[in-house]
Amino acid sequence: MYVNIGTGATAQTWMAENLNYDATGSQCYGGISDNCAIYGKLYDRSTAMNGSGVSSANPSGVQGICPSKWHLPSLEEWKVLKSFVSDVMASLKTTTMWNSGTGYIAGTDNHGFSALPGGLYGNNGFTDIGNQGRWWTTSYRNSTSSEVWRILNNYATAIDNAGASSGWISSVRCIQDKEN
Repeated sequence: MYVNIGTGATAQTWMAENLNYDATGSQCYGGISDNCAIYGKLYDRSTAMNGSGVSSANPSGVQGICPSKWHLPSLEEWKVLKSFVSDVMASLKTTTMWNSGTGYIAGTDNHGFSALPGGLYGNNGFTDIGNQGRWWTTSYRNSTSSEVWRILNNYATAIDNAGASSGWISSVRCIQDKEN
């Protein structure tokens, strides 16, 4: 499944689900296979990049673990997506699967992006399923940290990027290559 977001020369075609491809370096959240069926797999950076080098370009030019004619997005490509949705993260979130409660913002999925809160694996082990989605980019933050894009459960706006150690595991969303 995929979704077209935006118009004109900067329009993008995104996968409308998290990648769920079985590869060395991929895991289901908490080691529970049902989580992969719902949220897709989580990948370490090396697996997501599939041996490719860093890229900050738009388009990134990095196929990574994505299927043929798709690529792993750069931070700049995520920023283009953000500009289309006017920084309203609820418009990208699924209407289900996100935890609810005081201070949490329900998803509207206005664009069909269907962002899922697949959590991550970091310094504290598996954490934040139901509260946060994180997706790898092809960009580096600094010498010890890679860029990930994240959507948080308790913020209506401020879709943002964050740093992640390369050993952490996060979700992958692929973006379709543009035909020349």
